Amino acid sequence: EGLILPYPEPTRAEVDEVNGVLDGIRRFASKQIDAARIDREESIPLEVLAGLRELGLFGLAVPKAHGGSGHGYTAYARVVQELAALDGSVALTVSAHQSLGLGALLFFGNEELKAKYLPRCARGDTLAAFALVEVGAGSDAGAIQTRADRDGDSYVINGEKIWVTNGSVADLFTVFARTSPAEDGAKPRLTAFVVERGAGVTSAPNEPTHGVRGASNTNLTLSQVRVPADHVLGDVGRGFKVAMEVLTSARLALASTCIGSAKRLLRLAVERASERKTFGRSISEFPIVKDKIATMSADIFALESMVYLTTGLVDAGRTDFSVESAICKVFGSETLWRVANESAQIAGALAYTRNAPWERMLRDARAALVFEGTNEILRCFIALSGMQGP
Repeated sequence: EGLILPYPEPTRAEVDEVNGVLDGIRRFASKQIDAARIDREESIPLEVLAGLRELGLFGLAVPKAHGGSGHGYTAYARVVQELAALDGSVALTVSAHQSLGLGALLFFGNEELKAKYLPRCARGDTLAAFALVEVGAGSDAGAIQTRADRDGDSYVINGEKIWVTNGSVADLFTVFARTSPAEDGAKPRLTAFVVERGAGVTSAPNEPTHGVRGASNTNLTLSQVRVPADHVLGDVGRGFKVAMEVLTSARLALASTCIGSAKRLLRLAVERASERKTFGRSISEFPIVKDKIATMSADIFALESMVYLTTGLVDAGRTDFSVESAICKVFGSETLWRVANESAQIAGALAYTRNAPWERMLRDARAALVFEGTNEILRCFIALSGMQGP
């Protein structure tokens, strides 16, 4: 109980600082972020990316010593939540850059690597991406076939990654590869590397997706890519630990995007229920519709509470929050999916057209159920790890 009572809250100064960032985002978004256009054109306009850079949104979680804003988890989550309410693709691009692409560098990079890469990543001059998944190696990271072979003072990496968010726009990648001998029956040892785009690093065209269409998602091929030995993140052979630490952090950011999208959908549902009339009455007067709105509100309140409880614990120094972040991701993604469905139901046929936001947001919501670990895998993890002590 000592961890959660009193409920961890940011200081007044931190709240004021974050509110200043949110005000800037809202002013910018009202003029520049057109979610329907981003979805239709399947890309984020260059002027939007430039505006995100000017707002400092690519360096929110980067320490001030390396050119970032130095925000804690709570502040970072709140900003990503705001972006998700505006557009899912924008939120995914920003969060994938920091939570995934830069996560391993922030947690495991040596000071030389941080000094070299973090300032330009914080400015948004260089975008980052996370290259873990392969064909046949999704939930089972141990099945990775990409290899990194030592050659003098370097490693030579060969392999292909899939579902690399920011893959076509990033110039810096966290790449996971096998560094143990290819022996039958032996569990491979993985190592994480910082890899710059250059000779041998090529990305395929963006994969057409069901939702979050404005975000870049592509395959990444590494052919005879030479990487200095000091570009290893963490210890050689301990890359699985690196990947899990990064994903633990990223799941909190993903859960916060679910809050933003769900709150937007709730507002849309209330507005539509108030204006839509049948049998001479607003449908908002009918108990069955009131029940839907009440249930959505309660679920979103629970999600918001658990996410910001967890970010508060992290900001207070809690180092192991893997089970909590997995719970937030599972509950967040499933709450968003229910809210998207119920909000669309209240909107009626309007929600099935591309002229209103429900259709797009319903497609966007589907991604959260499989991103950063499927909910089925995470349920296994929650059970196994959560009950390990008892």
